[in-house]
Amino acid sequence: AYWSQEERELFLAGLEQYFPDWPHVIASNGDHVSVGLGPGVAELISQHMGTRSVAQVRSHAQKYFLRKFREGRAGRRSPRP
Repeated sequence: AYWSQEERELFLAGLEQYFPDWPHVIASNGDHVSVGLGPGVAELISQHMGTRSVAQVRSHAQKYFLRKFREGRAGRRSPRP
């Protein structure tokens, strides 16, 4: 099911509160991106949200981090002539 705007905002607030260093933990090895919430963080965010399971939070986080990584990488590309 799609996440509501309120759920997205709660996810981001939980991410900021329980995993404030997340922008610095994205590791890339070529096309492979590795991101983890860390022990217990998905559980805390799930409790913070109250509407999504731990598995749903982990899945959403994985997609969110991958999207942010791709956006950042796209912003660093050299302009084409």
